[in-house]
Amino acid sequence: MQDIKRPSRSSRYNSTPTKTAPVINLSPKNIGGSSFSVNSKDKIRAQKLSKMAEDFEINSDRDYSSKYDNNNGGEEYYTDKKRDFYEAYRKSNTEASNQGVRKLKRNNKNRNRFIALLAVLAAFLFLYTFVFNSATIIITPKTLDKKVKGNYLLENSDSSKAFEVVSLEKTIEKEIARSKKEKVVSKASGLITIYNNFGESTQKLIKNTRFETKDGKVFRIADTVVVPGKVGNTPGKVQIKVTADSVGESYNVGATTFAIPGFKGSARYDGFYAKSESAMSGGANSEKSIVSKDDIALATNEMTIELKDKIKQDLVKVNKDNYIELKDEIYYVITNNLSEFESGKADKFKLFAKAEMLLIDKNILAKTILKKEDVNYKNDDVYIKNINDISFKKLNQNMSLINATSVSLYAEGLPNFIYRTDINNLKNDIVGKDNTDMTFSSVLSKYTSIGSAKSKIAPFWVSSYPSNKNKINIIQE
Repeated sequence: MQDIKRPSRSSRYNSTPTKTAPVINLSPKNIGGSSFSVNSKDKIRAQKLSKMAEDFEINSDRDYSSKYDNNNGGEEYYTDKKRDFYEAYRKSNTEASNQGVRKLKRNNKNRNRFIALLAVLAAFLFLYTFVFNSATIIITPKTLDKKVKGNYLLENSDSSKAFEVVSLEKTIEKEIARSKKEKVVSKASGLITIYNNFGESTQKLIKNTRFETKDGKVFRIADTVVVPGKVGNTPGKVQIKVTADSVGESYNVGATTFAIPGFKGSARYDGFYAKSESAMSGGANSEKSIVSKDDIALATNEMTIELKDKIKQDLVKVNKDNYIELKDEIYYVITNNLSEFESGKADKFKLFAKAEMLLIDKNILAKTILKKEDVNYKNDDVYIKNINDISFKKLNQNMSLINATSVSLYAEGLPNFIYRTDINNLKNDIVGKDNTDMTFSSVLSKYTSIGSAKSKIAPFWVSSYPSNKNKINIIQE
């Protein structure tokens, strides 16, 4: 290997070297034959590195080593120190480039986040303005205090019911000692059905006509009767009451067949007959223990009080929406089984009660009273706030109202009438209107039932009421 003299500094920088170490262009824009852009900070850093490279060129060791390649005619290489500097410079710029890319990506990511946030905010404002907007209107209704004292007629019609009647039946019974002895003499009686299987012509049977059982017990009809003729193969028939010819328990016969003795010896005897479907009863001819009339009267009074109390307990549970119940105006019909009890057919004395209670529609009642008491009333929808403080009495005290179409009612007190507003109509009138005091007042002027009102629209920047009436909430205080 041949030694080569080190060139002078001027020759290294001012003349074109041949087969000497090449001058390194340390521009950050052209390293390794590739170009890339950097930001201002990276440029400053590259300039500093370039200055360091120039200082290294000037102050470093000037020794070069050369190698020759017999095939290529030879090629010079950098010294180890210069090669190491080049590698360090390249790595530094690559790292700066990567940092720039990462920073650019971070900037893009932050910008995308900001854009997304703006989109979400815009969507929220759109939804809150046009989808979730709402309006609330609070109404203070018109009121009227009016002293009333008089009669008012309530009438039911096909379109409305001013009143209804609730009915209830209840029975109670009681054992009463038979403390009185008495001779009882009576005839048995019951119902029979007379058949005409003789001919198509009717048959007249006069009063006291006899009917005889197979064992010879005779019963008589109390009134004249006409038995219809047969139709085809179907006998004519008629039902009538018969009474035993004599007194005594022996005439309390069970269901049986009767013949007509007056027709014996003629063809009519077989063609006319009678049947009973139940036993004859009431026949007696002996001394029996009976209940005294005083005991019956006392038991009736006690049982009536108890019966009415039980009925009231049941009726007080009746509660129908929008109706007032006249629980102190109950109509009673009370009966008993005294005849069966005295005859021995019933073991216990019983009272049977039918009760009726009147229910009045509150709205119709308020309108009916106000129509009579206030000449300025225009059939507005009203109700009585303190209706339980008003005294009501039914004038039809002694008659059933089950089938009645009208009822007279007496009312006395100081009712507080509250006017109602048609909420649906108000919503239809205000929907989509401008949010101005003038518009609001113009709409309210059509409603005489409103004393005062105020409204609130959300969000506050919306300039009109919602176009969907379901978003309008109306509250009546």
